[in-house]
Amino acid sequence: MAIVAPDMLSDMTRLVGTGPAVGTVAVSMTTERLTIGTPAERDAAALFAMTYEQGGLPVTSKLLWNGPIDLDETRAWCVKYRDNDFYDGGHHWVIGDRPHPMKAPPLVMGAIGLTPGNQPGSAHLGYWLGEAYWSKGFMTEAVVAMCNHAFEVLNLHRIEASAFLTNPASSTVLKKAGFASEGVRRACAYKYGEWIDELVWARLRTDR
Repeated sequence: MAIVAPDMLSDMTRLVGTGPAVGTVAVSMTTERLTIGTPAERDAAALFAMTYEQGGLPVTSKLLWNGPIDLDETRAWCVKYRDNDFYDGGHHWVIGDRPHPMKAPPLVMGAIGLTPGNQPGSAHLGYWLGEAYWSKGFMTEAVVAMCNHAFEVLNLHRIEASAFLTNPASSTVLKKAGFASEGVRRACAYKYGEWIDELVWARLRTDR
């Protein structure tokens, strides 16, 4: 039986798509209008403002996450994900507009991430966008870029995402990005004292 060196084994598992973090680190990418980059501490204030308490309810009401406790929590999130220090096996990015020399520093719009699924080669996609940036096609653009990265760089086979049945806009994003609906998980999310149905979406490498 052949003996495989540990570093070679790491390369092999990455090549068969065992998950976003195996043998890789999160890298920045750009689209026509967006920069999708690893978080920086300077992003914390903008992310916090879009998700904190009453002002952040339009965003957090559509997520399992209820938002940050304070600015320090958001700052710690940025630092830990920047440094790949959360050990959840995932990659996490901040969504911003593309920098331009003739305008102010890039806007921070939201966040997107991939975490490993239950099976090798699969991952779960999560995302959110600040309310001011809704209905402009930004999230569809980010999700398409993330899928391309997942299949071509991370060598994944399946990407799964879910959306509250009460959040049709998120399902529209996934449909436009090439995801197929796989049905409803009934009363699977507990939010604000009630159970909510969730629609499951998935995209396969072979769907492209």
